[in-house]
Amino acid sequence: MLAILVLYPAQPVAYASQRLSVPTVYLFVSSACQDCDRAIRTCRRAEMQLHNTLQIRVCNVLRTGNLDLLRRFLSAYGLDETSSVSVPILFVGDVVLTSDELTDESVAETFRYAVDYGQMGPSMDVIMSTSAYENDVNSHRVGSH
Repeated sequence: MLAILVLYPAQPVAYASQRLSVPTVYLFVSSACQDCDRAIRTCRRAEMQLHNTLQIRVCNVLRTGNLDLLRRFLSAYGLDETSSVSVPILFVGDVVLTSDELTDESVAETFRYAVDYGQMGPSMDVIMSTSAYENDVNSHRVGSH
């Protein structure tokens, strides 16, 4: 008889009760940024591979409220906004990917992990706050322009 043991990573206690049914990814961009356009296309491809099992919020930092939302994400992740933080930058769970890290492989892997194990980490603190949801008015789902 063959027994197979499957191990899953334990969920951090602080975030276990805050798991969302559909993970939400926040991608901060600027409208006149070629790297941002590339990042949006990369995220769209990864989302399609996962059959739309997560939400991608694209937030243009030039629109009202989105720069403040980016600052809240940076603070939640312990990143200093005065350092050389630039767009595009992606937040999901406990992962931050910046321009050079937004490759097809890294984005697909990060999205798969978020879908498989749920969204946990600093982004939950920001997403669960009301102002993050209010700012969704200034963002849009990838693919719905």
